[in-house]
Amino acid sequence: MTLTSGAAASPQRSRPARVTEDGHEPHASSDPAGPRARARAGAAGVQVADADFVGVFGRPVAPYTFETAFRRARGTVGGLPEGFRVHDLRHYFASLLIASGLDVKTVQTRLRHSSAKTTLDTYGHIWPDRDDSTRAAVSEAFATRPLAVGE
Repeated sequence: MTLTSGAAASPQRSRPARVTEDGHEPHASSDPAGPRARARAGAAGVQVADADFVGVFGRPVAPYTFETAFRRARGTVGGLPEGFRVHDLRHYFASLLIASGLDVKTVQTRLRHSSAKTTLDTYGHIWPDRDDSTRAAVSEAFATRPLAVGE
């Protein structure tokens, strides 16, 4: 900080000001990184960076708000079963990952499960059965092994 004619110069911003779509700088309380926004999110048990669904200013969207919007959108999509929920999309996503051959740890990470056990307990029945490939591997190993003396 330098002094100019007895007054302290204001420090420069460390990052450029954020501007909304209409060209205005958002109010401090709408800033997703602002202390009040973080306090509100923390009181709700949500970290701003960890929110699944965020609004225009990056703040978490209330579950009711999202569910209401989802119901409206669901009505415009043909072929969905009655009562189709947001959580059904999560299961669909998990089954797509598993059907694509991804391993348990990758699926666990994408679903944000705390452990692979949670993923396996929920989706273990979807992973392909490996019994046939295990039997084939053992048969192949026995078929290609060298014969012992005296056989």
